[in-house]
Amino acid sequence: MKMTDEDALEDLLGHARKARPTPSDALLARIEVDAAAEIAKHAAPPAARCSVWKTFSALGGWPAFASLTAAGVAGVWIGATDPAGVVSQSFGTAMITGLDATDPGYGYSEFAWGLE
Repeated sequence: MKMTDEDALEDLLGHARKARPTPSDALLARIEVDAAAEIAKHAAPPAARCSVWKTFSALGGWPAFASLTAAGVAGVWIGATDPAGVVSQSFGTAMITGLDATDPGYGYSEFAWGLE
């Protein structure tokens, strides 16, 4: 029987499967030295960080801190400014709608569906 190309290839691959190459002792020694160097490099404990940085990281880092700062600045600004603008707006609405701004139910009448 004549051997085809596929049979020759299968025979060659079969021999390759049976032959298990073994690494030399020098190669294994170099791999061991490299592994020990990598372990030593990564095994060092991280430097202790200040508790402020831990808190900063726990809050979410820079994006969360920026949002928190913006909200704080807005709160201080709203709290420190004169509320005249808010009062004039509420009285202006009262004058347009004909409601009395001193009424206890002012602004909540749309939620009282026929409760009168």
